[in-house]
Amino acid sequence: MENNLHMEGMSGAFFGLGFGLFALGSLLMIVLAIISIVLKGYALWTAVKRDEKGWFVALLIVNTLGILEIIYLYGIAGKTIDDFKSLFKKKDTSVPPSVPLQ
Repeated sequence: MENNLHMEGMSGAFFGLGFGLFALGSLLMIVLAIISIVLKGYALWTAVKRDEKGWFVALLIVNTLGILEIIYLYGIAGKTIDDFKSLFKKKDTSVPPSVPLQ
């Protein structure tokens, strides 16, 4: 009986810490999932553009949390961080001024 009361008091004292770790872990998992999805999409897109069907199938089927994608992109396809960043740069979509007809 005495031991049971002691455990209940301890669980209440650590509730805030446990919830904080749960929230941090959840946030970390969401960030890792987003990174994995972006890497997989970029690797698949690169494999299609390079007409490498074997790599496309391997990247599509094997889930390694981005490890295989990183190996393919930087080791096999020769991509760099700048190539990846260029996907997210804003492109100039303004319309050039029209030339008057003469």
